Amino acid sequence: MSTSYSYDKTYHTNFKSEGKLTIQSMEILNSEDMRFEYNQAIILRLDCHARKPISGVKFRFEIKFQDGIRTGTAFTNVSVDLPELDNQFEIVFDLSHLAPGRYYADIIAYQYDGFGNEVFLDGVYPGIAFEILETLTNDNQLIWLNKWWGNVHLHDASIKRIE
Repeated sequence: MSTSYSYDKTYHTNFKSEGKLTIQSMEILNSEDMRFEYNQAIILRLDCHARKPISGVKFRFEIKFQDGIRTGTAFTNVSVDLPELDNQFEIVFDLSHLAPGRYYADIIAYQYDGFGNEVFLDGVYPGIAFEILETLTNDNQLIWLNKWWGNVHLHDASIKRIE
């Protein structure tokens, strides 16, 4: 799997963009093969071009398992303002709840209008492909089996005796 993507028009297939923003490329900064441990984050650099200054831009990653089933969505925690021309961002994408397997994610840039409605700016389909490796946890718990328990591994529930 590639650790560097250049997004030409074949990746921009949504056709909703008004051309204000273009997601141009992405490079993974912490992997050479797109394989990650279950508790490792993806650190990536995203390059965008703004035709004019844009405020309040957010990004989301719409994650799908290798079989195409939508698994979840990750949002950037804050919005950013983009001056005109080229912009680079470092994004840390937490993978800790994904079960082992191969995934891909579409990358969407958007903002909200004055009424709270989402305004689509650009998207790349798919934007990234990666694999979560099967490993034992530090306390030797059973490897997560997504075929039986699903693709999302939530935090363990706490339990205590009531006296």
